[in-house]
Amino acid sequence: MVLVFFTDPNEKIDYNESLNINLGVGKWKSVNNQSTILGSENSLLVIGKSDLSQERKMTFQEVFNKARKLKLKIIGVDHGMFLINEIFGGEKYFNKVCTSNEIFIGLGTKLASIIGGSGNVKVSSSRLNNLKINSKADNLMISAMNHEKGFIEAIEVKGEEEILGILWPLFGENKLPKGFENIVKYIVD
Repeated sequence: MVLVFFTDPNEKIDYNESLNINLGVGKWKSVNNQSTILGSENSLLVIGKSDLSQERKMTFQEVFNKARKLKLKIIGVDHGMFLINEIFGGEKYFNKVCTSNEIFIGLGTKLASIIGGSGNVKVSSSRLNNLKINSKADNLMISAMNHEKGFIEAIEVKGEEEILGILWPLFGENKLPKGFENIVKYIVD
């Protein structure tokens, strides 16, 4: 079972069909507080396009801490990546449209292991918000960077914990590069 924390609970409607197709009907459930985490789940997916209210941030902190304590895989997508960075002490993203599609995935990263390769890749999506290198939390490492702009495209926790954040709309309509479908398998397995 995949737990899904939406940055805005109203976004569940936007993602419902895509999550059913990609994760499987009945294979995921929305989580809105830490008491709904039973411990039998395998991962927490943090997804959305919205900033969190202060109350929602506190709820996310509780959900994140419980998922981490239970050693669940934690994957942040879109704003979920920014939330992971912030929860580890990094700075907030900044608003700057990035249409450059050339990214570099680092050798030896968890991301490279999941997708089955590293190096240069093209993604076909514009990003409205971005993360600067100096805004990254100290205990996170960069998994992928934008060639042209130098913005962070993916982050992960150093060491054994399975915590990863990616900026690409994994469940969007844009076609992702070969191997990126393995990220969905990683979330489900």
